[in-house]
Amino acid sequence: MPQIKPSLAVLALAASLALSGCGDTNPKAIGEHPSDWAATHKSSAKTNLEACIECHGEKLDDGIAKSSCFTCHAAGPTSKHPVSWNGYAYARHAATYKAEVAANPTKSTTCANAACHGTALEGAGTAPNCATTCHIGGAVNFHPTSWTNGQPHKAYLNALSNNKSSCRNAACHGDDLKGVFLSGPTCYRCHTAALLETAP
Repeated sequence: MPQIKPSLAVLALAASLALSGCGDTNPKAIGEHPSDWAATHKSSAKTNLEACIECHGEKLDDGIAKSSCFTCHAAGPTSKHPVSWNGYAYARHAATYKAEVAANPTKSTTCANAACHGTALEGAGTAPNCATTCHIGGAVNFHPTSWTNGQPHKAYLNALSNNKSSCRNAACHGDDLKGVFLSGPTCYRCHTAALLETAP
């Protein structure tokens, strides 16, 4: 009976160890995330980013998954909005939204998805409800559609007992109502300080 040469035995043992080292306890659906992944991956990435790097590469830009995190996170995997918005999402998102709707008039998914502002833009996680926070006039309007000129906002504020919180914020007319860069103008242009500085 022929004897197995020691070099072949060592080679066979090394090959079997190498092949067994490639396996892990990942689910059988390798390369696929669970159906709720878009909504839950933020906490998973924060607690175990190494698990993402394993498939998406050291820079999370492709890897063996051939899928880049930059597809959704245009400014990088830790960002929410594209880098071109430069911190002014409130003012610069309109162009992105309009371009997407022009390309596909039936559905916008850049903002309207479970991981961002909710599938109906109703808000999700820390992302606000678009209709009640910023677009009180609907998806493409800041102000109610009845505001064809400046006059109707007086009735709106009177109905809110002069509560200016929907106007007085960092994205609309400023916390001090003195206007916001790339957004709402100063209210002092038309109103007196006495009027603006009373009530909330």
